Amino acid sequence: MLSRYIPVSLLDEVKEKICCVPNLNHYRGPFGVDMMIVRDDSQLLLHPCVEINLRRTMGHVALALSPADDDIRKVMRIDYEDNNYKLRIRKL
Repeated sequence: MLSRYIPVSLLDEVKEKICCVPNLNHYRGPFGVDMMIVRDDSQLLLHPCVEINLRRTMGHVALALSPADDDIRKVMRIDYEDNNYKLRIRKL
């Protein structure tokens, strides 16, 4: 899904770097890295690490509750317009 916006090779590179963080290879348990795709002028960039969570997150919950049918796909986007943030969700 993200390959529409950024190269998959970039995600693979970020994943490899995160997995090589010292002391992380000894951790056992829930693990999540919040990332963001951001627009800078006319290009889209990946913010690779907004937050690291060593606990269950809403992402874990969303994946656990997601329907087995992959036909339901949506993109959530937060826009900044007129001094306000606006949440937009659209089907793919």
